[in-house]
Amino acid sequence: MGGNLKVWVSGLERNCSGDYQWCSAGGEQFDKSQALWAENEPRKSSGSCVALAVDAPNVGLSVENCNSNYSFVCEAMPEP
Repeated sequence: MGGNLKVWVSGLERNCSGDYQWCSAGGEQFDKSQALWAENEPRKSSGSCVALAVDAPNVGLSVENCNSNYSFVCEAMPEP
């Protein structure tokens, strides 16, 4: 694959602060110590929405323009 396959996840930058939060999970802030971001992310850009790059070589979260046309991943409650 070409390294461009991305899907929307529920991440969003709030108030232009550079702090990203999950819109699901009660608005929990991203743990910056976790290795979730793709290389060179998060970066200053015109976007404030978060997508997941699922295609090698740069797998991870990236900041994207919210008007980009990507598929999305839904959250589901785990079965007991």
